[in-house]
Amino acid sequence: MEETLGQYLCHMRTQKGVSLEDIAKATRIDARYLQAVENNDFSQLPRAEVFAKAYVKAYARCLSLEEAEVMRRFAESAGGFYTGSSAAICEVARKNTQKVFPEPWLTRLCSSFKTLF
Repeated sequence: MEETLGQYLCHMRTQKGVSLEDIAKATRIDARYLQAVENNDFSQLPRAEVFAKAYVKAYARCLSLEEAEVMRRFAESAGGFYTGSSAAICEVARKNTQKVFPEPWLTRLCSSFKTLF
């Protein structure tokens, strides 16, 4: 059975004799986030998938690991977590946009801009 992303990163880090604190200093990523990645506990990371991916890529680069392999493992380990989160975030953003820019108001505003410019 293949190692999870966290197991793989932890294994490679210990094999190279690098501490988690060393990686935190080199990447300027809080050690608790790096520990969360090693534990495959993606709920401890910022909700936006882009941040989690950036943390994982920085971790991989710090250890000189093949980025494509690490990101493949990320997709397998965290894919389900972020799929649900992304859908929820998009739904909230859609609802908030509708509240902030109700259609009739937005239409009138755009018409005003066309008249001005």
